[in-house]
Amino acid sequence: MASQYKGVPEGASAIIPRLYCSDVETEIEFCCDVLGAVEGVRRPGPDGRAQHAMLLFGSAMLMIEGENPEVPTRPANPDGSSPVVI
Repeated sequence: MASQYKGVPEGASAIIPRLYCSDVETEIEFCCDVLGAVEGVRRPGPDGRAQHAMLLFGSAMLMIEGENPEVPTRPANPDGSSPVVI
């Protein structure tokens, strides 16, 4: 019997990239103002500033995460270069 289970929820991206950065609020503003993203979810960190956001680019999703000392991340380097290539 074939399974009816779908691994990806209807309307969700099959792959959701995650961008780590030092200033989530600035990244949200840039993506929305310059790239036309729509903010889906924003969660605050302990200081009240955005720590996590989910942005929509049409049906594609992008997660933006702030730096967290308890989670190993790879944010952009101080010189502005990034370890990520798209």
